Amino acid sequence: MSTGTTARSLWERATEAQSTAESARLLNQAWEVSTTPLERALSAHYLSHAASGDDDRVRWARLSVESAAEAEFTDVVEYLPAIYLALAEAYRRFGDAESAQTHYLNAAEVAESLESAGAEIEDQTWAAITTGLAACGFVAQGLSEDVFTLIDSLVESNSFGALSVVLPAVLRCTGTDEQVIRLIDALESAYWTPGLIGDENRVLTLAAIAAARIQISADAAPQSSSAGIGEVSTADLGVVAESAASTVTDMEAAEEGGDGLDVPFRL
Repeated sequence: MSTGTTARSLWERATEAQSTAESARLLNQAWEVSTTPLERALSAHYLSHAASGDDDRVRWARLSVESAAEAEFTDVVEYLPAIYLALAEAYRRFGDAESAQTHYLNAAEVAESLESAGAEIEDQTWAAITTGLAACGFVAQGLSEDVFTLIDSLVESNSFGALSVVLPAVLRCTGTDEQVIRLIDALESAYWTPGLIGDENRVLTLAAIAAARIQISADAAPQSSSAGIGEVSTADLGVVAESAASTVTDMEAAEEGGDGLDVPFRL
């Protein structure tokens, strides 16, 4: 191997490799020549994706998190959602749903912190987190059956404007009160913006709002922005009340998301 070979150059060569075996060989070389914790974290991360077996996938993903813990936080923080996501996925495929759930939530926690600081986290990252949590049997508060019924109906009716408002909040909801409040705000914004929600979806939207409100604590629940609530028909409100009542059993069975998480680098 050339003395000038770097981990980064080997990563690039691995992406251009003609076979999985060649890619894995180059990534193993990258691990061997990595000289910083960040390089080791990323080399191990790429090796976890290239691993052919569940045991190796978990081992490399764990090494990635361990190496990231040794790096300067400012250097590694932008990679943490992907690093935690890889470990979560490795545990899920290994059959350890409890550990997978922990690291999906770690990924969500870091991603939300980065977005709050102004960084952009792709929707596909959030989708991977929320679908991964669902695959582990995790039920985030706020994401009731009413929400997903509404999403399906909006897709079916080609309500792309409403989807552009609601979907980001759904994808970013892993169950914290703050996330549920943002979900409620998005649903109410879609409901009260003229032309976004068609008549066929107005009751479904109100049901989703009511279900989300009933699942968060009274202190955390935002005041309704629906100043024109009198415009909603009595029949609609009756449907909403029935739908909200039906979520109580689900709420009691759901796990609370976002609690008890340690600082980054929990294994």
